Amino acid sequence: MALGNFIRLKKPHVIVIGGESRDALMIQEELKLLCFDISKEEKVPAINVEIVDNQSAKVYANSIKGMVSPGFY
Repeated sequence: MALGNFIRLKKPHVIVIGGESRDALMIQEELKLLCFDISKEEKVPAINVEIVDNQSAKVYANSIKGMVSPGFY
């Protein structure tokens, strides 16, 4: 899975989902399971998966760091 490979490569401390619907909860649960499996296989600390308001993503996207960062490509 491409997302699993991305997480293994980048080793984030936390994954944040911008969401305001029930779909975000389902995505969060799937990501938690994926991160749990990765942390067991790679023997790395657990990765937190959080949901935040979409407004946070908009603020980051409009920041200097957000404009310069390559993001998830």
